Amino acid sequence: METNKEANMTVQTALKDVLEFVATRAGTHDLNAIVDILKMRRNALSYQALAKFRRGDRVAFKGRSGQTISGTVERVMQKNVRVKSDGGGTWRVPAHMLSAA
Repeated sequence: METNKEANMTVQTALKDVLEFVATRAGTHDLNAIVDILKMRRNALSYQALAKFRRGDRVAFKGRSGQTISGTVERVMQKNVRVKSDGGGTWRVPAHMLSAA
């Protein structure tokens, strides 16, 4: 049975092989297929993050200046979550940047 360390090494080796393929041998068709797969994966992760939050949930996130902002979910939109901060402002925040407060 594979240990975590062995599994990580296997993943790292596979990633190295993929990156080498992309850098040296991949054609336009290959690159387009890879981009499509990455877009699908990014969308899936975004939807998973959005599904964690509901209206009324207490959340927190780091603002642009690094301060932690806490607030309440007002609305879950397609790509972002609208958060009413405790300070009174309203923010549109990507779901992956939020954590439960």
